Amino acid sequence: ENILWKEDLEGHDVAVVLSGRDQIVDAKEVWQYLTGEEIDKVRFRWEKDRLRVLYYADIDHAQVFDTRKRRRPIVDSVHDFAQQSAADS
Repeated sequence: ENILWKEDLEGHDVAVVLSGRDQIVDAKEVWQYLTGEEIDKVRFRWEKDRLRVLYYADIDHAQVFDTRKRRRPIVDSVHDFAQQSAADS
């Protein structure tokens, strides 16, 4: 059991991946908490400062890893953060 508050993420490059059919967490509530906005199922990605939130409306917990297409935005996020970190150094 863990809790990570939004304030704990400030100042860090963070990508949060949410699954709309997740049975463990209420993805819509987490989206709203992190973004301050209602979920828009058309919208896949939200980003502000160093926080990126990805929302997969039609999958369950961890199914994001099942296909290369679903994993790609996560890999791209890690790549983006690494490039930014290198540029800041």
